[in-house]
Amino acid sequence: MKVLCYFFPNDVDVQLLGDIFYQYTPQMAFRGRRALLLEVSKGRKLYSAEHIQARGLVYLKKLMILCRSSLATDAPTALALAAFNKSHFQQLPLESLIFFVSPFRTDEFLEKQLAQMILYFQKLGLRYLKDVQTLSRASLSARFGTLGGLIHQNLLSASDLLWPVYVPNEVVEEKVEFDFEYPVHNTEPILFYLKTILEKIAWRLRGQGKRLKSFYLEFKLENKDRSGSDLRRISISLSNGILSPKMIFAIAREQMDHQIRQNPFTARISAFRLVVQDHTPFSVSQRDLFDPKNEEDEEGYASLVSRMRIRLGDQAVFKASAVQSYIPELNWQKQQHNQLKSSLQSVAESREREFLPRRPLRLFKMPIPVQAIAGFILWNGQSVALNPQGQEIIFSDWWNEKTERIYFRLKTQTQEILWLFKCQDQFFIHGVFD
Repeated sequence: MKVLCYFFPNDVDVQLLGDIFYQYTPQMAFRGRRALLLEVSKGRKLYSAEHIQARGLVYLKKLMILCRSSLATDAPTALALAAFNKSHFQQLPLESLIFFVSPFRTDEFLEKQLAQMILYFQKLGLRYLKDVQTLSRASLSARFGTLGGLIHQNLLSASDLLWPVYVPNEVVEEKVEFDFEYPVHNTEPILFYLKTILEKIAWRLRGQGKRLKSFYLEFKLENKDRSGSDLRRISISLSNGILSPKMIFAIAREQMDHQIRQNPFTARISAFRLVVQDHTPFSVSQRDLFDPKNEEDEEGYASLVSRMRIRLGDQAVFKASAVQSYIPELNWQKQQHNQLKSSLQSVAESREREFLPRRPLRLFKMPIPVQAIAGFILWNGQSVALNPQGQEIIFSDWWNEKTERIYFRLKTQTQEILWLFKCQDQFFIHGVFD
């Protein structure tokens, strides 16, 4: 067994740290709000204990959390070494007995009992924990009862202790409260906190193997008579889950400004919180060291889609994927955010695309019927001669009613190219080429 311990001089947010370190091991425990214990030997083929320790220190430094860390073969020893800033078991003082009696929770009653026991040991000339190990179980039990026997047992077999079960948070959220006497009047202080909060949220979701897809900001507004408060919620959705926290912040800021301009705040803001609504699986991919611009273009494209959704609405902008159907209005569907294509699929689609006829970028949701009179059709107030080009025949799916469509291209007097089809002596305009 290999146990990593982080000991904090001040109280910390255990939910935040639990979510961040969950990616390294599910077996973890907190001792109050001052210590985090990780059993890291099970994942040694993926991460070494020293690697997890170093990565954890980087996370804690970014969060501006002071700590001391240690590695040991059991939880009480790792906790004691970190708490007293020692490097060997032989250096641990008698005061570290509390971590061997109660390593996973704080107990004031036990601490008072141990304080009396430590005074007794000091009168006997004992100074270190290693000295207590020399005492027999019988002598400790005769003097201190079951507590003495428990100390002897845990000092000799601390690695056999039963760990509590850690359950990650189902709801991931962060909250900020402003001074009651000085609530904020605009979004500038909120944006200051939001940048840091989004980075924390990204770390927490990554620890659970997820990426941020959508979230909402809930603002607590102060009433004029201060008799209560009103809540205002702003939902923010992303085009996909592969954006960096920096890009998410830019999109969130733009969506916030857009919604607040449409519906301004009517009172001062006393608090706000960010709650994750939806997420996508986190997929690790290798960086393109030779052409990093590809990743920048992909993130820029995702940012563009998110901004267009702000202007046009969530239902108006989406990414489409092909469906096996010959009928043009049925051969596509809205692509889910977590659908990722492999390189083999992309190659197969590119080869298949080489044999497909040309298609218009603007495709009407439903074909528009037009009337043909004496070899002409009427479109946008102009007569267009029926001079078909690029004829293509498309049949319906075999399980549906059998129909035949004869598609062709038609150029208007304004050089606009229409995509028409003829079905049972009726003409329809289905799209327009750009």
